[in-house]
Amino acid sequence: MAIVMTMEGTSKGYGDVQSHWAQDAVAWAVQQGFLSGMSDGTLAPTGQATRAQVATILMRFEQKNRKTMPGQNPVTAVLPF
Repeated sequence: MAIVMTMEGTSKGYGDVQSHWAQDAVAWAVQQGFLSGMSDGTLAPTGQATRAQVATILMRFEQKNRKTMPGQNPVTAVLPF
């Protein structure tokens, strides 16, 4: 199944991402539910993430992949070592 997305459809309200070099990756992460934005309604793509923010993103990734890859460690399933 292919997923086609646009910035307008996936990251509504996050004007600080428009024209950013990582726009497509950010749109994917929002669509997947890994990113939900800051309390001020931005995504702050040029800001620095805190440990808690990175931990939250990794936890969301792991939870989502646990559902789609039962019985496998989602990290080792994609890494060659």
